[in-house]
Amino acid sequence: MSQFRRLLEKFSANIQKEKIAEAALTPPPPVEICVHNEAIFCPIAGHAQALSSIPDKVFATGMMGEGLAIHPKDGSIYAPFDGKIVFVSPCGNSFGFTSNHGAEVIIHIGFRTMELNGRYFMPKKVQNERIRQGQLVAEFDLFGLEDAGYDPYVVVVVPNHRFYKRLFIANHGIVEVGDQIIYTNT
Repeated sequence: MSQFRRLLEKFSANIQKEKIAEAALTPPPPVEICVHNEAIFCPIAGHAQALSSIPDKVFATGMMGEGLAIHPKDGSIYAPFDGKIVFVSPCGNSFGFTSNHGAEVIIHIGFRTMELNGRYFMPKKVQNERIRQGQLVAEFDLFGLEDAGYDPYVVVVVPNHRFYKRLFIANHGIVEVGDQIIYTNT
């Protein structure tokens, strides 16, 4: 190989390294978040309570988002709005949703229920599936969880709550499937 060719390859390699370094320093283009005022409907019947009242500190402290906990009266989970399921945990105890208007919701069943490896949980929908508000998403054995010593509360949180000026949350009292429990205000 000629001296010129080696020098050219070395020069090209240096330019390539500079381009890679420059690309790493260049911030990504801004992501456009489109959120609207939106109603989030109750996914399960039961008694609503503040997140701070549950033993799971990840949810109780608001680390995962703002929302509420529901002590269920049965084991059926319904879609909180029209949109898409973006996450189903391997254990079937947690679901992530995105509405057609940009709201995000996490529904998580129970405290430390991941330990059960799916026992008592029967998802009816899969990740990336489109859903309609009120459509059955999952079932779980409420009495099986309680008999096994697990707290079966259902957490409903909005992880992208910071995109809203305010969330109005109905976090106390009896709630039924389809009741408006959270309203986002942009």
